[in-house]
Amino acid sequence: MKILLNIFLLVLLTGMLLAQNNSAYISDVYSKQVPHIDKNGNILTKYDEKKSFFPIAMWGVPTSEEVYGKTYNWNILKKAGYNTVWPWPSENRVAQLDKGAEYGFQVVLMNPISDESLPLINNHPNLLGNCWRDEPIGQLGPKMQSIFDDFTQYKDKAKKLAPKLKVFVNDAPWITEPATEWWIKWNKAGDISCHDSYPVYNKDGEAARSLGTGINMPASMNLAVSSTDEKMPVWLIVGAFTQPNEYGNSYPFRHPTPNQLRSCVYTAIEHGATGITYFIWDSYISREGQCIGMSPDPQTDMGNGDSKYVIAKPIDLINAKANWEMATQINRELKELAPIILTPTDTKTQFTVKITGKGVTEQPIHCMLKKDPEGGWILFTTNIDASFLKVEYTFMTSITEAKALYENQKPLTVENDTFSLSYEPFETHIIKIK
Repeated sequence: MKILLNIFLLVLLTGMLLAQNNSAYISDVYSKQVPHIDKNGNILTKYDEKKSFFPIAMWGVPTSEEVYGKTYNWNILKKAGYNTVWPWPSENRVAQLDKGAEYGFQVVLMNPISDESLPLINNHPNLLGNCWRDEPIGQLGPKMQSIFDDFTQYKDKAKKLAPKLKVFVNDAPWITEPATEWWIKWNKAGDISCHDSYPVYNKDGEAARSLGTGINMPASMNLAVSSTDEKMPVWLIVGAFTQPNEYGNSYPFRHPTPNQLRSCVYTAIEHGATGITYFIWDSYISREGQCIGMSPDPQTDMGNGDSKYVIAKPIDLINAKANWEMATQINRELKELAPIILTPTDTKTQFTVKITGKGVTEQPIHCMLKKDPEGGWILFTTNIDASFLKVEYTFMTSITEAKALYENQKPLTVENDTFSLSYEPFETHIIKIK
């Protein structure tokens, strides 16, 4: 019995030490100003109620029409809280912008725009920007300089023919050597910093256990912000899709759980994102690319029986709908929180974070504190790990109230300027404090 008791005490002590070794990442990004945009991509550094724009976008949107018996009405996106679309490339760029105006969307035009079309789109009120190319870092090698030169030449030409157009690239999150130097160069080259990060994948049979390992979302976001000296708007494209393939493929991406999808969005914000784009609305476009996206009404077959379009399993349909519903909830939150996200981070109000439980990473909880225009603060917090944790927050200034927003829960108990709450794996809590 004594031996068992000693073993129990040793295990308990080890658990306590593991809990004590965990720490929190407390964001200090944008302490002076927040670079963001207006509806036409012009950079703002101070929140303006009439001008400031937080893009909530969908990538690769089909034309608003019926294809293979499926109707892609953009009102579906409007109902889900999107304010921006990246339509699948088309020859008629003006028509895409006009379609955006019809449904009330700002539009990112994908791929190079012809010399004839550039002057025609310059003054369109629904033009947000032009993504010249997707993931150029993936072409790393002898041709990289030539590709970069092509981009700079296109950008220079576009500025002459359409001076108001904002030109940029979307890159992959390959920030490790030998790609780092070129990644930074691409990140700084456009008018907007934009990259994608899909940390939810299943490589060699092991599901991703943290947003901060493998495809490291916090790390790529930090590099995107720091390499531009906090002077450029930073957008992140988050993944809401599955790419069915066999064991052993390099990056077999998977639908995130609802908690994982929400944690991806808010981790990006805690590290400096001022715009969010989702990949991808499930359609014949995604299915031809062997991706099953998200949808309010997912279908088994999106390609009328053609074998080049991937077929969804029942679990894919369930995940597709769950991702759509979670994104819709997130979008409602972002619309309400945008005025707070686009104001400077409060780095002067001090607080401590005590974590109980064992994280996958050394810093499983990521936080960002913003002042609330109504008084007090909004604390953004995310568990980036597949760990169940209890977290205690203690403020160095007097607080009397704390409530987790968007959770249908009673206010938290505050004692001695301290409150605590638990985190499911990958759970986000947004806490209103007074």
